[in-house]
Amino acid sequence: MTAFALINAQVYTMDPGHPHASGLLIQNGVIDHILAKDESPPAPYSKKIIDLGGKIILPGLIDSHLHLRNYSETLQQIDCETHTKRECLDRIQEKARNALELSGITRETQDPPGGQLGRDEDGSLTGILFENAVKLIETHIPSPSSEDNAQAILSAQERLWRLGLTGVHDFDRLPCLEALQLLESQGKLELRVVKSVPAAYLSEALDQGLQTGEGSDWLWFGGVKDFMDGALGPQTAAMLAPYQGTQQKGMLLITEDEVFELGCRAAEGGLALSVHAIGDLANRTLLNAYQRLREYELDQGIAPLPHRIEHLQLIDPLDIPRLAALQVTASMQPIHATSDMEMADAYWGERCQYAYAPIYPLEQGARVIFGSDAPVEDPNPWLGIHAAVTRRRKDGEPGTQGWHPEGRLSLKQALTAFTSSAAEAAGRGDSQGKLAPGFWADLIVLEQDPYQLPPEELAEVQPKGTMVNGKWVWLDFD
Repeated sequence: MTAFALINAQVYTMDPGHPHASGLLIQNGVIDHILAKDESPPAPYSKKIIDLGGKIILPGLIDSHLHLRNYSETLQQIDCETHTKRECLDRIQEKARNALELSGITRETQDPPGGQLGRDEDGSLTGILFENAVKLIETHIPSPSSEDNAQAILSAQERLWRLGLTGVHDFDRLPCLEALQLLESQGKLELRVVKSVPAAYLSEALDQGLQTGEGSDWLWFGGVKDFMDGALGPQTAAMLAPYQGTQQKGMLLITEDEVFELGCRAAEGGLALSVHAIGDLANRTLLNAYQRLREYELDQGIAPLPHRIEHLQLIDPLDIPRLAALQVTASMQPIHATSDMEMADAYWGERCQYAYAPIYPLEQGARVIFGSDAPVEDPNPWLGIHAAVTRRRKDGEPGTQGWHPEGRLSLKQALTAFTSSAAEAAGRGDSQGKLAPGFWADLIVLEQDPYQLPPEELAEVQPKGTMVNGKWVWLDFD
């Protein structure tokens, strides 16, 4: 790969030892040197110089929790970004008609037992299938092949580049892994992917010798994913005290002993845990299990593994210091705070001071990393950054101070959670997440300096260019 230089830029390296630069020297997909102000590129870099005209450079952003295959599937759904509602409905009607024709369903088709075909006043099919009627088309819809999934992920990859993402931590199931391995074998995977291991697949993973952090520069393994509890919406997140106005406390899906046993099996094979926990009881129970697991690792001579809690939406203040003490990473999604705030207020009341609040683990010295949980939320990291800094929605709600403003982060804290901290949690803190010598040349270019923008405008930031491994994968400037 040709050596080249990026010059005349304002570089935020995210490297505390050298936080600013005016350019970068890049060769073979790696940063060789960062340029100080007025420093000129030496040969051979001087043979290819890209003058960025004062634009901003940041490390490529990393989404630390999304579902890549599921997200890619949403991009293949009906596009309703139309000029009129009628155009959208026409597209839906055409799609429904094609699904019914494929299944041989006509207006003469009788309703199946336990199901009903939706019809309008003259008996024509509407395309809506109720209950068991869905089974009439399910057998005619083929499951996507690995190649199908791979092609869908390629489309998602390009979309993520445009948002400024150069890396993701994926929590989809095995078909996603198979598709990613296919893309990598074809040389088409140009997104750094950390792949979690479903808990149900642990035995096979151990038999195959999979280990957290092992793999290639493009695809490596993360932790074993399991679930402590449910979610806030259906009130299945496990709580220390009942939901407001009820006697319900949600439910634990796995016990402390079961998490500990799972963790011991995984740790013996070199696999960390990455466990979903929403409610304060779920998080306390998980931390109890992690404390026992740390003691087990020590007794067995196992180096501390990079265990994580996924979501950590509500934590009791007494448990906050335990994250840093146990070296457990808090993997959070700041966009959930602004999406869920009314529901959280209604269900959790005063407990919301410690809900969706990464500021508290950060203040206690814990590692906090950010993601989107796409397709549950939009994977645009700038929406997450905006939510973390303002605690407000794009429309300004719930007011200038934001929801529980004591939880607001600085822009630097938010960017760190999307860059260097995310890389460290993935075992790539020496090659990803910063712009420094020896690190991958994964970066984004911005027209506007996010540090100079009013915080409410952060949601509108759009990268003008994205580079992965020293290659422009997305470019919107001359």
